Amino acid sequence: MVFKKKVFKQKIGTKTNAGDTEDVKRFTNGHKCFTSAEAKAMNEQQHRERVTELMFEQKKDNLVRPRNPMTGEQTPRTGANYNEVRVDPYPLIQKNRPTAKYPNPQKAVTLKPGMLEPKEGPRLEEDVVAHETHKQMHRIDSIRTLQDNVEGELLFLRKKMQDRRQKVNQSLVTNFVDTQRKIFPGQHV
Repeated sequence: MVFKKKVFKQKIGTKTNAGDTEDVKRFTNGHKCFTSAEAKAMNEQQHRERVTELMFEQKKDNLVRPRNPMTGEQTPRTGANYNEVRVDPYPLIQKNRPTAKYPNPQKAVTLKPGMLEPKEGPRLEEDVVAHETHKQMHRIDSIRTLQDNVEGELLFLRKKMQDRRQKVNQSLVTNFVDTQRKIFPGQHV
């Protein structure tokens, strides 16, 4: 049998319950800082992040997204072969993109006419009824806000689908006209 030294998780003399372990990081030398290896690693990490940020700032205007011909997007081509129309690639970040704005802080919900401000604690029976009504109105307002958000997203998606449908139809008509011109050269289609 091998003797194992008991490891105490708490200081000797403190009160503890069975099964409780309290792991606390203790600084024995009074210093709360990185070791030289940790400091070097942190400096390398921060340098790498700065370089990555600078490279992104330099190259962000040249980033383009891949085309999706299944949605009717035209292929970015040079226009040199087969009398094709030149189509520029789609940039990932628009050049005329507005700067980011901080969101407006949320304001407290306005009470309905006849509602009372909730007090620290309801004292009278009328206060209890008013407090419960206030809770219910707040719940209804939050559900209405959620409903408005969902409706807004649905309107946005419907418009997006309509635009995509229009692009697909336009691309199909253009392709049909182009094939008819190749089949019947010299005739107006």
